[in-house]
Amino acid sequence: IVDSRYPTIKLKEEPKGIYTYSYDERLTVLYDDSIVIYDEYGKSTEYIVDSDVVIADMYPVGDFAWVIDENKNLHKMTYMSEGKVQFSDIILVDIVDLAAEDDSFCAVTSDGELYVWGNNEKSSLGIKDMKYIDVPTKVDNMSDVEMVQINSGNTYVLKNDGKVYFSGQISVYNEIGEYYSKDVEEYVQVAELNNIMSIGGNYEIQAINNDNEVISVLYIEYYDETKEYKPKYYEE
Repeated sequence: IVDSRYPTIKLKEEPKGIYTYSYDERLTVLYDDSIVIYDEYGKSTEYIVDSDVVIADMYPVGDFAWVIDENKNLHKMTYMSEGKVQFSDIILVDIVDLAAEDDSFCAVTSDGELYVWGNNEKSSLGIKDMKYIDVPTKVDNMSDVEMVQINSGNTYVLKNDGKVYFSGQISVYNEIGEYYSKDVEEYVQVAELNNIMSIGGNYEIQAINNDNEVISVLYIEYYDETKEYKPKYYEE
């Protein structure tokens, strides 16, 4: 994309992936045997990847990155001053789905377990402790998980039975219609989102049901009168 505010970067060869991190203006480019990071002025720093770990996907977070290898295992990759990278031992194995938003992460493993880590502000990751979570942590009350999606401070989880669960910020309506914001600290089921086969999206969540209908959800509302968490639909 050519933008007069930024330099035009010419890549040395076809990359395996191009990644950004929302809290800085660096561009991370992955090649077969190296990683090149460009700053906002187009200046590049190259790091040689000399490891048995074959990077299939990566998620930059400032001065390090979370890496998924070709066997769907998770590593933490650190940039070294001598122009090389260093990989941690395997942190999480057999990942079938991973969602990231800024520096919040969720992963689903092949056995249907949900792991979360990173920024947990407002309990968006479904764990009561709002502190930053350094390593992937299993969510004990979630199982049979199929997919996960992070949405600007909220997390949506799709289970194998087609039901959707949610944690994070909501709007709460009392019995006389007044409302206020609240944080849901643990995953709760979203009423009306049943028979769902896929979820995705970013600022809104798009759910696809078994009839191949797309349902766009702006956010979740809680009604004291019914004691239900309901989706606020995108009406246009």
